[in-house]
Amino acid sequence: MADFEDITPEEEKSLFGEDEKGLLKKVLEAGNGEECPKKNQEVKIHWSATLPDWSDRAIDSTKARGPASYRMSSNKVCKGLDFGLQTMTVGEKALFRVPWKLAYGEQGFPPVIPTKATVDFEVELLELIM
Repeated sequence: MADFEDITPEEEKSLFGEDEKGLLKKVLEAGNGEECPKKNQEVKIHWSATLPDWSDRAIDSTKARGPASYRMSSNKVCKGLDFGLQTMTVGEKALFRVPWKLAYGEQGFPPVIPTKATVDFEVELLELIM
């Protein structure tokens, strides 16, 4: 399995100091290598979210309720996950480590996600719609 790769978008790099890590991606299974989601395109995904220290306990997941549809760049998921999805191709499974600055911010998402929390998202891109 590959190591994490920094995929922080250029326009977001100023958020992070020299010793801070930005948005990280680890490919778990390669996709078809063809087309990545585009802005405003709808995607169908499976995902689960955990805190890095609690990787055995999902915060939330689509595994039990079925895949989720999501329109890219619609602010329905955290910014880091949206950026990460833009790097995937159909069939790919990836783990994204999203720092608090691109996840749920200083406030977190009480009571589930603490303040300034890094969140891991394991995502499978199932389909590009439209």
